[in-house]
Amino acid sequence: MRAEQQAAASLRQRIQASRGLVRRMGVDYLAYALLDSVVDQYFVVLEDIGEALEDMEDALLEKPGPECLEALHELRKHVMTVRRAAWPIRDMLNAVLRGESELFDPGTLPDPRDPENLLKVSGRGVLIMKTFMDEVSFNAQGNQVTLIKLGAPIAAER
Repeated sequence: MRAEQQAAASLRQRIQASRGLVRRMGVDYLAYALLDSVVDQYFVVLEDIGEALEDMEDALLEKPGPECLEALHELRKHVMTVRRAAWPIRDMLNAVLRGESELFDPGTLPDPRDPENLLKVSGRGVLIMKTFMDEVSFNAQGNQVTLIKLGAPIAAER
């Protein structure tokens, strides 16, 4: 199964089985879930690249030669392929976050404390903001956040 198919397979199963938030939430959650699946697949690819780099480093230290140079060139091509695939997603996310899309509703974000989200490496930003700030608010488009942290009153100088 290709990576882009894997990215949506779990989400598709949840939709078909009527499990999870994806059936109860709006289209913005569906977009979030799709992007989250894609990003998760990039982590798998990046882990593979990291392991390949470690193997290459070991090979270079043990027995440097033309095979290592060829493997390095192949790995570089692989990294460039990942970069070309990821760049449009980055641009699209930036457009959403800048407000060129009204797709995002901050209230739709899943709770990272839910058991299905505990092991995810992402999705904790809003929770952290709400935990450490006294006030957190979003504009109507959902592309701007205002954080307020109230400090202790400043003591008058003597």
